[in-house]
Amino acid sequence: MKYVAIRKEPNGKLYMDKYFFNRYNDSDLERYKYTKAIVPEEYFDNVNCADFDEHLMFNKDQYELRRKREEEFKRLPELQSRLTELSQDFVQVQCGAVFEDLEDRIKEFQTIHNEIREIQGKEPRIYQ
Repeated sequence: MKYVAIRKEPNGKLYMDKYFFNRYNDSDLERYKYTKAIVPEEYFDNVNCADFDEHLMFNKDQYELRRKREEEFKRLPELQSRLTELSQDFVQVQCGAVFEDLEDRIKEFQTIHNEIREIQGKEPRIYQ
């Protein structure tokens, strides 16, 4: 287990100092208006204020959800780029181009489009 110093400001914002205990000790917590919080060592490097609940306790579920969302958002540019490529193919079809795998491209477009919508917190589109 590792420790962080964390405090909640009157405006509700949290401040965390992961290295407080490298510079100070427990007796300095009150002076700087911090609370000591325990963080499992395997989470320490990537922990941030969003990973603590209203009682300033580390919440593993919040941590894992935040990390999952961050990974999903990292994929957005790649997904959007592929969606743009497929859209350009569909414009070419409108202009007379022929793609033998058009049905596969349409299904891929629909899948990627709904994946992007899910990452953005939107409902998936229903295609007919």
